[in-house]
Amino acid sequence: MRKNLQGRMANHVLAMGNVIKAEKLSYCGWQKVFGRSIAFRAPGMFMELLRRKAERAGGQVQEFFPGKTKLSQTCHQCGKVEKKSLSTRGHHCSCGIDAQRDLYSAFLALHVSGDELDRSKATIAWPGAKPLLSRALSICNQTMTGRLRLASFGLNRGNSGSREEGESAAGEAGNVVARSAGESPGEPDGLVSRTPWL
Repeated sequence: MRKNLQGRMANHVLAMGNVIKAEKLSYCGWQKVFGRSIAFRAPGMFMELLRRKAERAGGQVQEFFPGKTKLSQTCHQCGKVEKKSLSTRGHHCSCGIDAQRDLYSAFLALHVSGDELDRSKATIAWPGAKPLLSRALSICNQTMTGRLRLASFGLNRGNSGSREEGESAAGEAGNVVARSAGESPGEPDGLVSRTPWL
């Protein structure tokens, strides 16, 4: 059952793009902390399956070290690096960049080459990406209507880091499709996946 579900999920991911960027994580380390939950969901097995399927489709999975890029702590505009606790689900910088933390990290991952964030490319792409991130938040919020909202998603107002009552700056942290500015909506070339909590 798990293998079947993971295969379907991998196919769904590859339907959106065959170049996948993801943080290189220690899934064994996760299992030490979260135990059976990680053993049951097998994220390492999923990533291996995704890698094989991407290669067969002529694509690739590009992994980078989060300790070097620090995407969830870095502001692309001013370059400020601010350590955040896991309970902080928003990225709010004094320079004016305001976004849901995990979606913002996914956007920044599009502009990682090797293990380095290209801030200049991220700055150029940001005006086009900001509405896409807002739309992703809105869609996520709608799909959770009437359901239990997990705090790790940042969908609860108390955990989102939102500043205003009407603001929808809280969103799903799992899988995020983000495109660089100028690409047509029907032809995404990559998928950025960040899943800190499974």
